[in-house]
Amino acid sequence: MLTDSFIDLHASRIALRKQIEKQANALQEQARVENIKITQRKRARYLYAITALKNIVLEPFFIKAFKAEFKSLKTYESQTINELDSLVIAHGGLNRTIQQVEEFLAIRGLWTTNYDEIDYADEVLQSLWKVRALTPQYKEKTYWNTVLPTCALCWRLPQSSHYYCSEHHPNRDQKSYKAAKHKVFRALTQLDNIYIESKSEKHKEAGSNSQKASNLYRLLGGFAPHPRYFIKFCKNHVLQTTWIELAKSITTTTQELYPATFNCIKRIKPQDYSCWKNWCVAIIRALDPLQPEAWVVREQDKHLINVEYWMAIVSTLHRYECTHRYESLPVNFGPEKGYRRNEEQCSSIKQLIDMQRLETGKVNLSEVARTLGLSRQRIHKIVNTHGLLVKK
Repeated sequence: MLTDSFIDLHASRIALRKQIEKQANALQEQARVENIKITQRKRARYLYAITALKNIVLEPFFIKAFKAEFKSLKTYESQTINELDSLVIAHGGLNRTIQQVEEFLAIRGLWTTNYDEIDYADEVLQSLWKVRALTPQYKEKTYWNTVLPTCALCWRLPQSSHYYCSEHHPNRDQKSYKAAKHKVFRALTQLDNIYIESKSEKHKEAGSNSQKASNLYRLLGGFAPHPRYFIKFCKNHVLQTTWIELAKSITTTTQELYPATFNCIKRIKPQDYSCWKNWCVAIIRALDPLQPEAWVVREQDKHLINVEYWMAIVSTLHRYECTHRYESLPVNFGPEKGYRRNEEQCSSIKQLIDMQRLETGKVNLSEVARTLGLSRQRIHKIVNTHGLLVKK
């Protein structure tokens, strides 16, 4: 049998829903006719979204229970709140009120036995969502709290940081950090990859250190084939054979995909070790004698005990290969930096040289340097590199 309170609250919910729909549609139509936007804040030449919540009287039990959980802003503490628009304004706007109503439902829903009141609070939340949907929606800011598995700029484990090893830690050695970072980007310019170019542009726009480190980590991973290629060659050995056969398969695949890494580990034979962990430690020690201790300190050696975690050692081999490849790419320094590909710069110098030959019959590179605003050393290096003084 339905109680009077249930009938009253049910009728209140229906009335609230209809009134919100009516006022929200009216506000949306006004915005369409006047060709203006609806915003959550009062602004000149814009419609105020909270006007769609006016003259909507809330049930006393909801206001009392809501105030018991959440305090209004100090400016509105002494005011009596009965309507929905007053509630939203007193609690800091649509977004904050929606968050508080969601928390209210989570708290009350755990212990209350009056589900009619919960349904009414849920109707209030639906109304606020509907009004907020009238305003421009923006992507929420992403907060990066990532702990990277390895250093963002090499293959070693992070030390005293979530993102960098001791060698590339920006607070410990700023020079080494900047040198490695710029070397990565200089190496990327030698790769014809649109995806990598877009990622490098995003890195320049990224603000937080954690987001920059995450982008560097992904960029560095593109210098060598992804570790997933090992699954194709090694998955059968994981399921059917011993760890020695798996280790041999990993070594063979490393020789094909990561030749620089293979040169470091080719002398390590799996049959010379008693268990999987000892072989993995030997592999890491061959890459860097200090790293096995770092794995123990960071409690990462637990990934080497069980052969089921064989991708941990493969990922280490992959990062080592990526690090070796970007560090081994040729990089120009000094006057050569950036000018071998700068055709516009070369053409400007060539034009000035031709003009001098026509006017005086001689070439004055110091005058060329002053005209272009470059040092004489740079001009001489560019001219000698490209043979600009040779008559064609």
